[in-house]
Amino acid sequence: MSYTQIRDDLVALLQGVTNFDVNSVAAGDFSLLNKGLDRAMVISYLGVGVERETSGRNLRRWRFGITLFEKLSPDEASVETRAATDREATLNRVMNYPLLNSTHVRDAQIVSGEDLGDEVQIGGVRYFRESFEVEAEEDVEANYQE
Repeated sequence: MSYTQIRDDLVALLQGVTNFDVNSVAAGDFSLLNKGLDRAMVISYLGVGVERETSGRNLRRWRFGITLFEKLSPDEASVETRAATDREATLNRVMNYPLLNSTHVRDAQIVSGEDLGDEVQIGGVRYFRESFEVEAEEDVEANYQE
């Protein structure tokens, strides 16, 4: 298939995470943070790896970043609780749907995650952020031209 199809499948899947929807999860669109949302996810391209499996068959491994944003408040404990809940829900969503609800993906999983260790301020709103890396495998038929 294609990068955009698999990215869109991942976005649609993550829009189903508890407390998230089409207004709080986007592909590459950080402007949604200008809305002052309590939480948001932005999906970005990290890279691709290709490996020939057999003659005429290739395996693509698409890598995506998920940046999870949590609105900061004076009560830091509530932010950590909210972040922990959203983190677990995100991990479980991808783990429970390893095909990303699509026919294009052989397997997908979160392979790493980290606290980005800093805050970002957008439109007067401060956010805590962390990231995950997702790897999605796609089986591709190659039409050799030689």
